[in-house]
Amino acid sequence: MLKKVYNHLRVKGKPLTVHTEMIVNDRVWKEIQKKALNDEVYTWYVITPTNFDLFKELFTLKMDKGEFESKLIERYIWLKEHDQRIQLHVHLSKDLQSMDKTEQRTKIIKSIAWLEDHIHIIVGEVVFGWWNFNQDTRDILFELEIDLIKRFQYQDCHDYDWIRDKETGRIE
Repeated sequence: MLKKVYNHLRVKGKPLTVHTEMIVNDRVWKEIQKKALNDEVYTWYVITPTNFDLFKELFTLKMDKGEFESKLIERYIWLKEHDQRIQLHVHLSKDLQSMDKTEQRTKIIKSIAWLEDHIHIIVGEVVFGWWNFNQDTRDILFELEIDLIKRFQYQDCHDYDWIRDKETGRIE
């Protein structure tokens, strides 16, 4: 309990950042639009099709990769047109011991290239899923001149938190 209070105080007063993972869900998208129009979010850390298989399984998506990508492009461009700050959110692996440096580099570079090619933004920072990174990850980011955002640098949440049932905690 004491650790929770301490961590809450560490980010109190810092800007809100959002890890966007369910932006393709229309209910989540409506909440994102409201928050964007009210300038409530400092940075939207966005996923790319690089993590499609993970999110298809995790959120039981009823769309193929092409539909997923089209929705991401449409919605990220809307955010960009509304002067929202967009940066990268990518999931490597929960167990980085099983993922070598080359695999990490490939996933990171594919994600960056997708954002730059489709949304035309320069990626300058990244947040990793599950806050999971290692020294190889740090080395790759150093080579690419990309900042690593770590937990508690900002207030953070996930976009799907806005559609959770307040009593059960389940995503509705």
